[in-house]
Amino acid sequence: MDALLEAPRTSRYGAQMSGEMDSQPPAEDVVVLVKTSDQERSHALVRWLKGNPGSSLIDAQSALGWSDKELAAAVTPEVKRLSIRERIGEYSQRFSDEQVIAALRAAWELAMPTATGLSSNRYQELVHDGAVSGPSAVRILQRFGTWAAAAQAAGVPTGTRPHRTYESAWSDEELLDHVGAYLSDPQTTGSYVGWEAWRKTNAPGAPSGPTLRNRLGSWSDIKRHALECSSGNAAVVPTQPLP
Repeated sequence: MDALLEAPRTSRYGAQMSGEMDSQPPAEDVVVLVKTSDQERSHALVRWLKGNPGSSLIDAQSALGWSDKELAAAVTPEVKRLSIRERIGEYSQRFSDEQVIAALRAAWELAMPTATGLSSNRYQELVHDGAVSGPSAVRILQRFGTWAAAAQAAGVPTGTRPHRTYESAWSDEELLDHVGAYLSDPQTTGSYVGWEAWRKTNAPGAPSGPTLRNRLGSWSDIKRHALECSSGNAAVVPTQPLP
């Protein structure tokens, strides 16, 4: 008897089978996974920073659930301008109300022999010099609303308001307004060095970088508070992780 010849089997894709299914489906059956581009991540990062003013890139990375590589690829000049440089130490340290009050009292103990009260300027000088461990003066203002309220909570006098000089020609709010204008300029870097170059061209009457630091503390604290003030306390944008 002649052997029966079995016709070659074909899969549903039309490919000839030889004992096992064809593993390559046609193009129309392929599911294409579209990766989120660096540009899209940058836009998402900018939106998050604008909705959460005064935040660091570490804050954004944690909220968005990105890897170090994804975050690094999304950083642009605009992202740097809108974010805070987080460092280990004073910038990332959090102080309780009790610790703030203790720092104010310690500062007053040091200032007492030569002053009638503890001013924010004198407190900031002591923190800057390392004589007192505590948050910057601007963070205390943000916590308590006014320097007088903070001093009252600590039970220390504020003394009489000094005469206005070049160093005290601006209120804290005016200082932060100047920095806010700088940070809102898309042509700037948002850095401390960039501030000096910007003010000479755009706001020659604004305070110098050293004056800002002497009055308000570290550049990160100044930048954080200026962004928060400029935003008008914008609501926090809900986290929307990208695929």
